[in-house]
Amino acid sequence: MFLGLAAASAAVGWVAAGRGELVLYLFLVFPVLQAEGVWGVASVLLAFTAFVVLLIDLRYEIDTDEGGTKKSVSTGGVLLIGPIPIVFGSDRRITILALMAAVAVLAVLLLLLLL
Repeated sequence: MFLGLAAASAAVGWVAAGRGELVLYLFLVFPVLQAEGVWGVASVLLAFTAFVVLLIDLRYEIDTDEGGTKKSVSTGGVLLIGPIPIVFGSDRRITILALMAAVAVLAVLLLLLLL
């Protein structure tokens, strides 16, 4: 469900950007997304809904145990303060994955800002 919502948000965002209702720009070093009109707002709402669905789905997977055994859960994340990523994780593998995700997000933002 998450992938469908994320793809729908990207498609609607593409239409909104073409119509001038969705603009990405920099304020100092912080990326800012400005949404106007129905298409722009729909894109942002779909992206927010996809994020919420992802969080709910991850929470559901963590809570369910099969066979009554304890599962080891690894967590990690990225805090983007402007162009500076702060990466954290509970183990080395998750931290490297979070760092790769941060680099990918920064590359996409840079690409969108240069278009």
